[in-house]
Amino acid sequence: HRLWSRIESGWWLSFIVSYHPLLSLSLSLSLSLLSIIFNLVPFQEMETFLFTSESVNEGHPDKLCDQVSDAMLDACLAQDPESKVACETCTKTNMVMVFGEITTKANVDYEKIVRDTCR
Repeated sequence: HRLWSRIESGWWLSFIVSYHPLLSLSLSLSLSLLSIIFNLVPFQEMETFLFTSESVNEGHPDKLCDQVSDAMLDACLAQDPESKVACETCTKTNMVMVFGEITTKANVDYEKIVRDTCR
C-alpha cells in the first residue's frame, strides 16, 4: 500500500476526488477504480464510502436534460415494459441532442417528446 492503507472518512475521499490533479478531468470515477489507482484496500473491504450526487438549481440545463431523458424512458416503458433505455441528453443554444442506446418494441416519437418536454 502506498500512503493510505484505507480511507477513514468520506471527507478525505471527497478531497482526493476534488483536488488530485490526475482525477480532476473526470469526477465520475467509481470508488473501486479509485482504490485501484491509489493501491488501496479493495472496495468491498472498505468500512466507509462516500455517496456523491449532483444538485443544480431550477433553470439549469442539467435539469432540462434529465427531464428529456426521463421522458424518453417513460414513453418507452409505457408501451413496452421490457424496454432498455440508456440515453443521455445534451443541450446547446437552440439545440437538444439525445444519444445512447434504446432497445424497445415501442413506437415512440422522440422529436415530439423533446419538444413537449422543453415547453
